Amino acid sequence: MAVKSEVKCGVPRRKSSQSVKFCIKEERNASYKKVSSILQKAESERTEEEKELLFSCSELVKEVTRR
Repeated sequence: MAVKSEVKCGVPRRKSSQSVKFCIKEERNASYKKVSSILQKAESERTEEEKELLFSCSELVKEVTRR
């Protein structure tokens, strides 16, 4: 029974935590790419949704513009 407590859905805890970190990294990369593509557009071509995303991710916008 001790083995079952260490395994969650057939995945050891160690691999489970690594997949969570990987998932977070993927989400961050996707956000970075999306913000980058929005910033490449002219301001007049941006939708309201894109403007709101840029406003909500101000730290990411600063990082993208620095590069």
